[in-house]
Amino acid sequence: MKSDKQKALEAQVKTIQRRSKMLKQAENELSELEKRLETYFKLTGAKLNQAIQNQGNQRA
Repeated sequence: MKSDKQKALEAQVKTIQRRSKMLKQAENELSELEKRLETYFKLTGAKLNQAIQNQGNQRA
């Protein structure tokens, strides 16, 4: 039969495992958001550069 101390330790291990899984999931989500933001800023930057070039060409 398990002692109360052992049961408490097992409960703590389960809690830590659950939190670890949640943290890994959050890291994955953050990584995905980071990739999406990079793509967004690359596209936005390209559009901005194109607009600046077009404006420069109109003045010339």
